[in-house]
Amino acid sequence: MVAIVISIVVAALMLASAYGGHVQPRESAVANLLTLALLHVAVFSLVVLVVMVVLRQWAAALIVGVAMLVSWPSLRLVCPVNVFKPHISENDSTFSIITFNSRVLGYYFGSRTGINPNMKYLIEKNPDVIIMQEGSLTGYSYEEMISVQPFMEEIKKKYPYRSHWHHDVMIMSRHPYKLLTDELKWANIEPNHDQISDRHDSYGKVYDVFVGDDTIRIIGVHLTSFQLSTKEKTITQISNNRADGNVSRMSEFKALVKKIQVMATARAAQAKEVRRVVERSPRNMIVCGDFNDTPASYTYRTIKGDDLNDAFAETGLGPISTYKEHGLYFKIDHVLYRGNFKAVSSVMDKIGTSDHYPQMVTFKMTKH
Repeated sequence: MVAIVISIVVAALMLASAYGGHVQPRESAVANLLTLALLHVAVFSLVVLVVMVVLRQWAAALIVGVAMLVSWPSLRLVCPVNVFKPHISENDSTFSIITFNSRVLGYYFGSRTGINPNMKYLIEKNPDVIIMQEGSLTGYSYEEMISVQPFMEEIKKKYPYRSHWHHDVMIMSRHPYKLLTDELKWANIEPNHDQISDRHDSYGKVYDVFVGDDTIRIIGVHLTSFQLSTKEKTITQISNNRADGNVSRMSEFKALVKKIQVMATARAAQAKEVRRVVERSPRNMIVCGDFNDTPASYTYRTIKGDDLNDAFAETGLGPISTYKEHGLYFKIDHVLYRGNFKAVSSVMDKIGTSDHYPQMVTFKMTKH
C-alpha cells in the first residue's frame, strides 16, 4: 500500500510538471513552478520507477511508468531522443540562424578590450542570420566596442545588413531584410509591481528576410525575465536570506514565489502578443530568442501553438540548458519555426562570457 501511495504522488507530480503550462500563471503559482522542475521531476520519477521494479512492486511501477509515457510529449521538448541525424547533401540548400543573449557581448564581464570571444564565435560559426538579445546595453553600438573593432571589416563583409539599438533585439544578416515596425506591440505590457518593473527588460522585432526567392519572417524576442536578485537566484541561500529579522523564512519564500508568478504573468501577456503576430504571418517563419521560460511553460506553449515546430526537439539528443548561472540550469532560449524548410541540426556551444549559451539551428530548404 505504501508503494502505491508513493507512486500516485510521484505520478501526480510528473503529470503536473509536464502539463502545468496549460494553466495561466496568474491562476496558479504552483503549476508555473512545477513546469520549471519538469526535467528534475522526470529524473526522480525514473529513479522511483526503477526502485519499484527492483522491489517487484508491479502495480506501483505501472502507475509511474504510465505517467511518464503520458508526459512524453512534454518531456521530448526538454530531453529529445534523436539518435539518427538527417542527411544533408552538397546539393541541398540550407539556411542557418543563431540566437544568442550575449549579455552586452561581455562588455561588463571582461570583454571591453582585447579580442571579444562572443563576436569571435559568431563570426567563426558563420550563420546566415544572427539574432542577438542584450547586444548593446551600454548606451552605444556594439560596433563601437574596442574588443569588437578587430572584427568590423569581416562583419561588414559577411553581414552587410545589420541593425541595432540601445535595449533591443539586433540582427546581423547576409540577406537583405525589411523591419516591420508596427507588428509587435507590447510597450505597455509590464508587471504591476513597482519594485521589479523594468521597461527595458522585454522587447522584440519582426523582420522579413529575403533569402533567394523565399521570404522568411523572423520574430526575435527577449521576454521579461524573473528579475531575481543574485541572492534570490541562489536557491540554496533562500533559507538564510532574511532582509528583515521580523520576517519569517516562510514569508520570504512566499514573497519569492509571488514575484516569480508576477513575472510569469507578464510573460504570458507578451507571449499572447507574439502569438497574435504568428497567426497573421506568412507560412515561412521563425520565432527565436530568450523566452525566459522553459518548454513546459505557459509562455512557450502559447507562442508555439499547434503550428510551430521546435528545432531542438526535432534534432537534439538529451537535455541541454541555455542558461548557466547560479545553479539555475534551464533551457529558456528557443527556436520555433514553420514553412518550407526543415530543421536538420541544433547546436548549443558552451562559449562566451554571457550567462546564456548561443544556439545555432541549420535548416534544409524544401520545395514549395
